[in-house]
Amino acid sequence: NAGFVILPEGLSPHVTDWWMLIPIILGTTVGAIGFPVIMDVAKNLRTPRRWRLHTKLTLTTYAALTVASSLAIAVFEWGNPNTYGALPISGRVLTALINGVNARSSGLSTIAPEHMHEATWFLQDALMFVGGGSASTAGGIKVSTFAVLVLAIMAEARGDRDIEAFGRRITLSTVRLSVAVAFIGSTIVGVATLLLLQLTDLTLDRVLFEVISAFATVGLSTGITPILPLGAKYVIVALMFIGMPGIDQRFRHYPQLYSRIGFSHRYAPLSKDELAFVLKRHWQHRGQEMSDDDFTDAQVMAAIARLTGGNFRLLQRLFVQVDRVLRINELSVVTAEVVEAAASALVIGHAT
Repeated sequence: NAGFVILPEGLSPHVTDWWMLIPIILGTTVGAIGFPVIMDVAKNLRTPRRWRLHTKLTLTTYAALTVASSLAIAVFEWGNPNTYGALPISGRVLTALINGVNARSSGLSTIAPEHMHEATWFLQDALMFVGGGSASTAGGIKVSTFAVLVLAIMAEARGDRDIEAFGRRITLSTVRLSVAVAFIGSTIVGVATLLLLQLTDLTLDRVLFEVISAFATVGLSTGITPILPLGAKYVIVALMFIGMPGIDQRFRHYPQLYSRIGFSHRYAPLSKDELAFVLKRHWQHRGQEMSDDDFTDAQVMAAIARLTGGNFRLLQRLFVQVDRVLRINELSVVTAEVVEAAASALVIGHAT
């Protein structure tokens, strides 16, 4: 991440070297889709239908953005003599592939971004802002956030009451969280852009590129970083700290910033007794009783404890899905199988 290269001349001498760049493209992709996705795919490699919704959304969105951005950048830069124009056909294709992923995480580039057209800068601005998968090496607002927003817009345009993906419903609370994360990210980028425009005499296109690159911890630059005044450099540094992977722990006291949609937070996990108390209260609210001595109830408690890890917010979201599974299947008794089915419908997957 962040575009660090130890080679004296960077990757420019290897612009047509497929053996050099394909591993970088693959490494960038694997690092940017997120560790939960990697673990889910590895666990269910031969049964993709069992992949969690979070995994399917991340992989589908990431792949679509990669293909679309590679083609678009190739179209924009194909005849540019300072970038693609001087390369053979195979080199142009390879450069398009690496440009399709580098703005999402690694920031490694074989051509200088400052020589690209303004249209390419704007496209890469959008790609850097979206970033990669949750719990990955990538920054940005996350592809899962972007996917939920797109699905919400499509559902609204069709007049659908529910927002669905891969046969599963996405809750309204998830949509609100996605909107909140996107708005917070946009506000941070907007404020930083205004500050840099005030502190420098640079044009908006170059400043915006630099700001989003810093916020998403990508490392691409139009070459203006060395000439920025001291105050502007402090703004860039602040942006990198705000957007860096791992900064999520600084937001753990703000529950509205949800982990698998964008930024993360932590709750102190419920103890065994606290979890049992919450479950019994919820069962009473449903007009049922939960007994520690009942084998089925004991299995349910064990399954919920394992799936949520005592995370109170995740527990509340699981309750919603449990009620939905019961209603759809016309069941009245909660079993461990019902809990497992409910957990598979959650966008966030397992708690970590």
